Amino acid sequence: MEDAQKEGKTRLLGVSNFIPHHLEALLESVKVKPTVNQLQLNPSEMQPHAVEASKNSNLLLEAYSPLGTGKIFNVEELITIAEKHRKRIA
Repeated sequence: MEDAQKEGKTRLLGVSNFIPHHLEALLESVKVKPTVNQLQLNPSEMQPHAVEASKNSNLLLEAYSPLGTGKIFNVEELITIAEKHRKRIA
């Protein structure tokens, strides 16, 4: 991917689902540091260690499945908010 960027085929590089030990290994070996780490982030999947490692490495975070994958319906805080406003979590 670094070669593709060098050739002008892409502007920025990113990674997906890199948790702390992946980031450490990657950052030791790359010439071009990635710009973003795409993680599954939502109220039922917060991944605090991966978020912290990404932020400490100055990587932007991009959430996929930001509305969850079914587990979101069991998050107590969301149940309380939905009930308060007479809405469904969805």
